Amino acid sequence: MKDNTKGEKNASWKGGKTEDKGYIVIKTHDHPNRNKANYIQEHRLVAEKSLGRYLTKQELIHHINEILTDNRLENLYLFKNKGEHTKYHMTKNNKIKPITKSNLT
Repeated sequence: MKDNTKGEKNASWKGGKTEDKGYIVIKTHDHPNRNKANYIQEHRLVAEKSLGRYLTKQELIHHINEILTDNRLENLYLFKNKGEHTKYHMTKNNKIKPITKSNLT
């Protein structure tokens, strides 16, 4: 691709924001946890901004209302790992109250 049609110079440029597997992803060239295509999930960026640090690769962000594009801080909940998140989903209908409030605010 010619340099004059990359990124912001491309007529189809949408500010580096797109959707991948139901999640909003943001183009970044300097985030340590970006993927090979230089994107990171927007909900992780929102959580990181609130926490004032990068999330570890193990930490997982849950969308409280289960709408994957709703990245408002009050809709995000931080789990320390995938196991905790999986356990929550496996037991929420039986034993524990559903999460209704963010732990990031």
